Amino acid sequence: MAAEYDWDEVFTLAREMRERKPDAKAKRRMYAREYYERTRERQLERQRAYREAHREEMRERQRRYDANRTDREKQLEAKRLKYHTDPEYRERVLAKQRERRKNFTVEQREHETAVRREYRRTHAERTREARRRWIQAHPEYRERENQRRREREARMRVEEPEKWEALKERRNLLARLRRKRNLQE
Repeated sequence: MAAEYDWDEVFTLAREMRERKPDAKAKRRMYAREYYERTRERQLERQRAYREAHREEMRERQRRYDANRTDREKQLEAKRLKYHTDPEYRERVLAKQRERRKNFTVEQREHETAVRREYRRTHAERTREARRRWIQAHPEYRERENQRRREREARMRVEEPEKWEALKERRNLLARLRRKRNLQE
């Protein structure tokens, strides 16, 4: 049973939708974006010129900013606590973030992605380093982990020989890759 369409009416409706003016909210967003794109270069140039002209003042301002670091840390801690305890405040902050991200330009989105990628990389490195330092400071933890691993592997060797063979293969592969990498360096 095929549906009967009045194609003239469908095309007329599509043309009307295409020609319809955008609503007020969409217009505001379009104008804000156009204004941002038009004035961005001019504003950046003005900021550069100001920083050049007031170099000493900017240095002094940065010094004061660094001196007041503890005040800022207290404010940030208060904001963090409020974010985790006040659901209304948290929702306002998240809504603001969503709105800001929704209006990103292509360059901003690329920059955000690059920053996120760099943070993930450095955070993983910092985490690994902190864990390594902690394990060095607590050798009994390393010994306990090794003991548990040996017991687990002994059980696996007896109860699940296929799994044990797969584990050995993986270890051998990783060792080969490590040796190869060390030879290249």
